[in-house]
Amino acid sequence: MNLADRKLAFIKEHLEAGRTVYVQTHLRTWKLSKKHADMVKVSGSSLYMQNGKSWDCIDYCKLSAN
Repeated sequence: MNLADRKLAFIKEHLEAGRTVYVQTHLRTWKLSKKHADMVKVSGSSLYMQNGKSWDCIDYCKLSAN
């Protein structure tokens, strides 16, 4: 299991528990709830989040849950 898989497991675990997951860059924060669980995926060894019709790499973003 690589780092992207562990991050995805962290996100899915907290979303299923009803918590809010925050994906943070230096300038922006995205707030994910349970309905956003299908907007995050692993491809190869990278973690991606859906942004409209495209997918943005979130490998270097800070993840936290509340």
